[in-house]
Parts: sequence; C-alpha cells; structure tokens
Amino acid sequence: MTRAALVGLAKKRLSGGTSSDNSDGSNEDDDEDDDDDDGALGSAHCAKGSQKRASKMSALDMLSEKTNRKFEIKEQELELRRMELEFQKRKYEAEAEERQARLELDREERKTILELLKDRLS
Repeated sequence: MTRAALVGLAKKRLSGGTSSDNSDGSNEDDDEDDDDDDGALGSAHCAKGSQKRASKMSALDMLSEKTNRKFEIKEQELELRRMELEFQKRKYEAEAEERQARLELDREERKTILELLKDRLS
C-alpha cells in the first residue's frame, strides 16, 4: 500500500471506526472508483464507436459505386476513342477516293494528250 493510503487508514481508525468497518468501507470506495474508471473508459469507447459516418453507405457500397463510376468513365472514353477512329477511317476513305478519282482524271488527260500528239505526228 502507498503511504497516503496508510495515512488515510490510520485517520479512519482514530476517528472511532472499527478496523473491519474501515476495511469494508475502503473496499467499497475502491470498488466505486474502479466502476467509475471502467465506466469512463467504456463511455469513451462507445462514444468513439458510435460516431456517425458522413455517408449512410457502407464501405463496400462506396467501393462498388466508385468502381462502377470508373467503369462508366472508361466505357465513355472507349466509346469516344471508337468514334474518333471511325471518323479517321471515314476521312481516310474519302481522301483515298479523292486520290483515286484524281489519278483516273490524270490518266484520261494523258491519254487524250498522247492521242492528240499521235494525230499531229501522223
């Protein structure tokens, strides 16, 4: 026992109480102090555990929602990329048709020039 506890017991004995009464009384006081300490820890623990979330969704729900959003964004990006590639494809096809048409015109023009030159030479 600590010195302060011994001094407290001595004062109680001098005040006229029996030692058995004092020991019971001191035990009860100690029990009450212990209950208060446990209650304080318990209430602090409960207060911390009973904090409400900012959102009512559980962690798994929040994770699945986040994953779904990422999936939707990726789908949109892929769709945009597909549309860009389709546009480039159509643009290339149109340019290829234009080049082919120009090539045909050049051939016909050269044929006609050659025929004219042959007619002049003949």
